[in-house]
Amino acid sequence: MIPDEPLDPTWQDSIFRQRAELAKMLREPLTLLAGNCAPAWGNRDRLNAVLQHGFSSIPYCCYLYVVDTHCVQTSDNVIATGLMPGTINAIVPNDLI
Repeated sequence: MIPDEPLDPTWQDSIFRQRAELAKMLREPLTLLAGNCAPAWGNRDRLNAVLQHGFSSIPYCCYLYVVDTHCVQTSDNVIATGLMPGTINAIVPNDLI
């Protein structure tokens, strides 16, 4: 138990604590994965490979993908078994946004 913590926290406190703990668990592995994506930037196949290689290092992960600074997706959706079916090469070109 954390000192000075109420014995019966509210549900809002519980949710806040769970979110903070999840953020703490994800910060380091996502930072490392993002660093590994940098050399592959601009090459969707290489980005997909980096995401596939790093997938298992991200706790509670369902899928991963990369977006650029304009929030345009630049990789395919990656799941634990590889590329997500039905989304391969389904990236929207910039001129359609």
